[in-house]
Amino acid sequence: MKNGVDPIPVHSGLGGAYYFRNSRGESLAIVKPTDEEPFAPNNPKGFVGKALGQPGLKRSVRVGETGYREVVAYLLDYDHFANVPPTALVKITHSIFNVNDGVNGNKPQSKKLVSKIASFQQFIPHDFDASDHGTSSFPVSAVHRIGILDIRILNTDRHAGNLLVRKLDGFGRFGQVELIPIDHGLCLPESLEDPYFEWIHWPQASIPFSDDELEYIENLDPIQDSEMLRRELPMIREACLRVLVLCTIFLKEAASYGLCLADIGEMMSREFRNGEEEPSELEVICIEARRLIAEDMTSKAEADGEEFQFDIDYEDGGSDFTPTFGL
Repeated sequence: MKNGVDPIPVHSGLGGAYYFRNSRGESLAIVKPTDEEPFAPNNPKGFVGKALGQPGLKRSVRVGETGYREVVAYLLDYDHFANVPPTALVKITHSIFNVNDGVNGNKPQSKKLVSKIASFQQFIPHDFDASDHGTSSFPVSAVHRIGILDIRILNTDRHAGNLLVRKLDGFGRFGQVELIPIDHGLCLPESLEDPYFEWIHWPQASIPFSDDELEYIENLDPIQDSEMLRRELPMIREACLRVLVLCTIFLKEAASYGLCLADIGEMMSREFRNGEEEPSELEVICIEARRLIAEDMTSKAEADGEEFQFDIDYEDGGSDFTPTFGL
């Protein structure tokens, strides 16, 4: 920027995003301002109409809060296990950022320096995304590692377009590729959502976890993860951290019983029957756990001679399937 190299708007996608380049014109980072997300007040593509903090593309992910979720995925990707590009939350100032402030707001002569909070992610050179490439050539370990991350963070938007594919050149590596997962803004919803796992029907997902993968899963500590996220991203909502704890515990238990990635993903996904959406097996477990807790607390209250009422409604008006118990 000091060398006079302006960011370039990214025309794809629903939200505002910008490529930041070096003096040679090479993209180094992609920046997504939080107030230019879909439905946010300064969205440059016409998808406006909601205030920051209101439900967004997903009912349980609020407008203006996808940026720090991008950072969450990177912070939780210990040892670069799933290959998430380095990501940070930054305050950045430039005149190219969009401001919807009236008739003259977007005319070049009226552009002013604007400071914004944004996710700032390293741009990874790649050859295509997963939608342009046969999935059969994807390494089993790469699919497993991305899937493990997606399950931990309950990713509701893992489609082929946000899995970048890069060819590996070099002796003995003909035809080999690596996967780079991006766009994690719709992970960690505030309540149990129906996830979207592109990999769920890929053959790699039905292959058992390796010993290294099982060891990685076994060593995951969702309580420490939550404490770390509270320190690094104090704006994160406790409801999101409960989802992280719940999904990580579910992953650990399922893997310890020998379930493969596809099995676990299917248990977390909802089904449509007779035109209606049924709760996932994970949600059914949570509903039953909530019922047992309610019965236990009621019986204790009755034993103490107290009147007890159990509120089954989620504190933020979430899904009927949402667990309200502490973990």
